[in-house]
Amino acid sequence: MGVEILNALYLVSYYRGSYNKKMKQIHIFESENASTREARRVSPPSLRSPLQKTTMLATGSRHSFLEFFAGSGLVAQGLKDHFRVAWANDICDKKAAVYTANHGAKHFHLGSIADVEGAALPNASLAWASFPCQDLSLAGLTEGIHGTRSRLVWEWLRIIDEMPSRPPVLVAENVVGLVSAANGSHYRTLHQALTQRGY
Repeated sequence: MGVEILNALYLVSYYRGSYNKKMKQIHIFESENASTREARRVSPPSLRSPLQKTTMLATGSRHSFLEFFAGSGLVAQGLKDHFRVAWANDICDKKAAVYTANHGAKHFHLGSIADVEGAALPNASLAWASFPCQDLSLAGLTEGIHGTRSRLVWEWLRIIDEMPSRPPVLVAENVVGLVSAANGSHYRTLHQALTQRGY
């Protein structure tokens, strides 16, 4: 399952690259049974050969995933050939309208992530969080990972902690400021929180 998940994540990197040309890699935190736990840096398909791209597209697996901070559903769109959305949320009415028009309303939860209880969520192979970037963006307020908006990533981890069966793979998506601002201290804080949880 792990290889198929990584292949599907290449696909969403490729899909999202159509509007984010600066993205060079995504960080994948995968739960490990072995002693080595690391953030895997994955090159997007644009840096790989056409043959490798074709191989990735051919896996055909459909694992379930949870989509936090779902917005208008770009991640669901990018992963649709390999993952089915088991649950998704966002707080914005306008984004929710676009999401549900394209991906259905059955699994969508409109509301604050602060009100979500992990024990109520379905099991899934992957939990994806495109958490707010305003406090991490170099063009924003740069309050950091504990800032007013970006601190919602901690609500995501609270929910993961509350789940009876945690997803084996987590993806935390954000702007480059997550790793570059404050000499990387925000990224190190998040990375430490993930490794403490076994990811």
